[in-house]
Amino acid sequence: HFDERQFHEVLVREIQEKIGAALLSFLAGAMLCAGDFLMACAIDVFGVVVACPVGFGIALIAGSTLNYVIEPRADPALLFP
Repeated sequence: HFDERQFHEVLVREIQEKIGAALLSFLAGAMLCAGDFLMACAIDVFGVVVACPVGFGIALIAGSTLNYVIEPRADPALLFP
């Protein structure tokens, strides 16, 4: 029991109340799965020495850019030289 309620009842109610958050979390999980698959394929093709720095570099650049687009509080000259 989950505070006298069944887990699936709580889950269904939360999804119905917060459908946007549920869809966003599903999308985030799908993106993580796709990224893991692409990283595994890149390691298979190029090896760990090339694929890891390139993959992590792309993730760092894409994450910093997206974060700046969403909330531009930092100095762009420091982020994008």
